Amino acid sequence: LLNHTTSWEMWLPLATSCVEGQGLVNEDGLHVKNRSIAVGCSWCELGSLSTAMHDAKGMTFTCSPCPAGTSKLLYSTTTCTSCAPGTYGNSSGQSQCQRCPEGTYQSGLGATSCTPCPEA
Repeated sequence: LLNHTTSWEMWLPLATSCVEGQGLVNEDGLHVKNRSIAVGCSWCELGSLSTAMHDAKGMTFTCSPCPAGTSKLLYSTTTCTSCAPGTYGNSSGQSQCQRCPEGTYQSGLGATSCTPCPEA
């Protein structure tokens, strides 16, 4: 059996076969986008999303920052959530949306900025 590894190696899971919620990491533990420099998997950080990737070795996942106007506050979630009315996210990779500053507002979802209140 040890002399015929080709008959059983394909049944072993790859260390770089990440599940949803995780992403590829290099030997320094940093998230990477390419399996050729990856040594394993790690949970995506807050503010980042797990995205499926297909290559010659099959499917795996990589971590990408949530887009501006969204956030990801919990490790257990696998999607980024649009910022609620009254909040905004002006950059990608945010774990929380920010409240609009005093004197400004935002009534829509997924805002990247707030609007000054009209003068009375």
